[in-house]
Amino acid sequence: IALDEAQELLLSNGITAVADMGTSSDDWQVIRRAGDRGRLRTRIISYADSLETLLDVAGDRMTPWLYEGRLRMAGQKP
Repeated sequence: IALDEAQELLLSNGITAVADMGTSSDDWQVIRRAGDRGRLRTRIISYADSLETLLDVAGDRMTPWLYEGRLRMAGQKP
């Protein structure tokens, strides 16, 4: 519900893309569930909160763009 509300607020202000500079594994799963349900309406480029999260989610490279170009893990927050 919080992700839906955040997206609504962003979109109502003309913001269509964001960068998440500290995505946890739990955060990633919440975003993926929204994508799986067709409810991901903003573009999110994600940076993991730790090396462990990055390796769990993306392995040794960026994920491809998921959900018609709406989600990607691009690296780790330094």
